[in-house]
Amino acid sequence: MLEVKVEGKEKGEVTEYMYMRKGIYPNKNETLETAIHAVYYQDDMPVGGDKITVYNSETGEWQEVK
Repeated sequence: MLEVKVEGKEKGEVTEYMYMRKGIYPNKNETLETAIHAVYYQDDMPVGGDKITVYNSETGEWQEVK
């Protein structure tokens, strides 16, 4: 898992991008797909989120989620 936080245009806005690879992790978390998610924060409170892209292991390509 990889996390990156980016400051937004407005004060208190932050977007956190999380890359998580398919598999089972030592902390017992499990994910069935490799994907990148975005979580949106305002003043340290989550206010929404989206799945941005998913890796297709059959084609070897990333597919944008619409």
